[in-house]
Amino acid sequence: MENNTKKNNDINKIDADSELTYEKAMSRVEQIVNLLEGNDISLDESIKLFDEGTKLTAVCAEKLKQAELKITTLKKNNED
Repeated sequence: MENNTKKNNDINKIDADSELTYEKAMSRVEQIVNLLEGNDISLDESIKLFDEGTKLTAVCAEKLKQAELKITTLKKNNED
């Protein structure tokens, strides 16, 4: 069963060459959480998934920060 899970993990990984949107990153984080909550993966694969999830959450946080700054700037420009 572990081999099948590994194949699914590889298929679902975000393509490094594609544009990583907030939505794609969050979708992958949700997939990772579901995989980690299951008992069908090895400790090594769990660590790899956790690492990937940590990196993706950092990407999401940065994208949210950028969006917030943009909204703040737009609001400020509209007030002037």
